[in-house]
Amino acid sequence: MTRVFGMCLVVMAVAQTAIFACQCGLIRSLPQASQASAIVVTGVVVGEHPSVVSRRKLQFEGDKSEWPALYPVTRLEIAVTRIFKGPADKKHLTLTHFGCCMCEQPLDVGKEYLLFVLPHSLIDGAYKVSSCDPNRQVAGSTEALAQIGPPSIVHERVSRRRHVGQWVRDAGDHAANVAVRAYLARTTSDAFIEDPLGGKLKSPWFEIVILSLGAIFLCALVVIARRRFRRDAG
Repeated sequence: MTRVFGMCLVVMAVAQTAIFACQCGLIRSLPQASQASAIVVTGVVVGEHPSVVSRRKLQFEGDKSEWPALYPVTRLEIAVTRIFKGPADKKHLTLTHFGCCMCEQPLDVGKEYLLFVLPHSLIDGAYKVSSCDPNRQVAGSTEALAQIGPPSIVHERVSRRRHVGQWVRDAGDHAANVAVRAYLARTTSDAFIEDPLGGKLKSPWFEIVILSLGAIFLCALVVIARRRFRRDAG
């Protein structure tokens, strides 16, 4: 791997992990995780969105100019149901998972979890949940919840409606994620970057799909612009 694009090796050095595995220096108990976490909540995973992060938000010692301008990440949207620790008005929480050996715990969309949320060790202003902490599904965790104590706030569990602007943002983030992964897969030897296109470029349907998605995206922008114009005019 070249010095310019040796990103994942840098991440591993920062995280002090092995090449293909997360190594926890400490497996925390419930009380320890609760004390160490910035936020402790229960919440439903309502969305998982491919996205990108700018290298300006990466925090580590060294020359950031040697990193690609963008790197693929995953945004996880959490609808908070109970707050044990953290801001009382927090009804929604976004986790940003970097992947590549950062000990970030995978979560399934639609399931409710007890989450011990930490500031991300690599991305400025972002949060994550670690596989080194006792995060778990709420179902069957009555004893664990009792051990933590009563929540300070309980939010009603409701389905989250998404407006057009959010759909457009998520579609743009997804497109950027695919483009960045395709670029890095062709310009680096980073084993953690999966080529999202593979042999699809040779398919006669590829251009049709790209043009269709572009048309949908432009139509959505036109709809948003017209609605804002009408609202301002009214």
